[in-house]
Amino acid sequence: MSYLRFGLIVAGGDWPVGSVGVLSARSGDLLGVIAYYPAWRQYVFEGKPETVWSAECLIDLTRKLNEMNAERATRLVTRRRERQGAAS
Repeated sequence: MSYLRFGLIVAGGDWPVGSVGVLSARSGDLLGVIAYYPAWRQYVFEGKPETVWSAECLIDLTRKLNEMNAERATRLVTRRRERQGAAS
């Protein structure tokens, strides 16, 4: 059973558009945000202060980060191939 929900943040506010809110499945409270971090070229998690995380929740969060980073890598490879095909 997952204790987390993930929801796309449409209006940026403090975070870039396309960021993903990490919410408590029970209360719906925002626990933090997954956003792209250009300096590291990957999605990272920024937790809200004073949140406490169990090992199970951290595993769920890590799975989501890995999924988002893998999807991004796939998109980059696809774009490169399309550009190489267009240049030929």
